[in-house]
Amino acid sequence: MGHLYGSEYVAQGQLVVLDKGAKAQVSAGQVFEVTQPGKQVVNQPGEYQYQAQADKTPREVTVLPNVKVGELMVIRSYPWMSLAVVQQATQPIKAGMQAIPPSSARISHER
Repeated sequence: MGHLYGSEYVAQGQLVVLDKGAKAQVSAGQVFEVTQPGKQVVNQPGEYQYQAQADKTPREVTVLPNVKVGELMVIRSYPWMSLAVVQQATQPIKAGMQAIPPSSARISHER
């Protein structure tokens, strides 16, 4: 997912570019979830903590689930890319976040 405006972040009402289009069955009206990768934490359930940068002690790392941060709706689909508008966002949306399609077939939209 990329931005049209040259800014680092986009918010509700702004346009984004998806790197999939009609050839990947993306069509106008489809709604995508925008997700942020889950954080990496150390230790066991109930004792999770972020590992400090200075702490070089090897520990078991757990990756938390991805977090939904917004929704996009495709407004125009071209053969190889699509334009979408941010319908809802709980935080600023940054280029490179993933747009997850509504079907069970997941299409990665990383920049």
